[in-house]
Amino acid sequence: MMTSLVGHSDTNGSEDTGHLTVTFAYNFWENLNSRGPSLRFGTSHIYNNYYDNMVDCINIRKSAKALVENNVFAGSSAKGLYSVDGTGSAQASGNDFGSASDSIDSTTLSMEYTYSLKDAGDVASYVQSNAGATL
Repeated sequence: MMTSLVGHSDTNGSEDTGHLTVTFAYNFWENLNSRGPSLRFGTSHIYNNYYDNMVDCINIRKSAKALVENNVFAGSSAKGLYSVDGTGSAQASGNDFGSASDSIDSTTLSMEYTYSLKDAGDVASYVQSNAGATL
């Protein structure tokens, strides 16, 4: 289990803006209250992650932006992709939200690197088999 907070303070925008870029791929987020991840002031790419029994999943706030692709939300409550303060935005596609919501403002965002997406139908099985220490 893991949680992640990117951007250490709601009041630290002058230091963090333009300096926080994080990719979250192939993570298994399970039985957590929130922060899968929570992002302030930065840019994030969140793809092919599996969320199971979460309360609040992806929180994009404080003018942060995210590209959110092909994630799966199983057994998660109302907040799949959202902005707690209404200032975050995301470009979301290919996600299986199940009963979770996608209530964030839309933006256009692309990444400057090459990556391959798993189909959302394959994410749960792949992530549960491969996430974590595999050495």
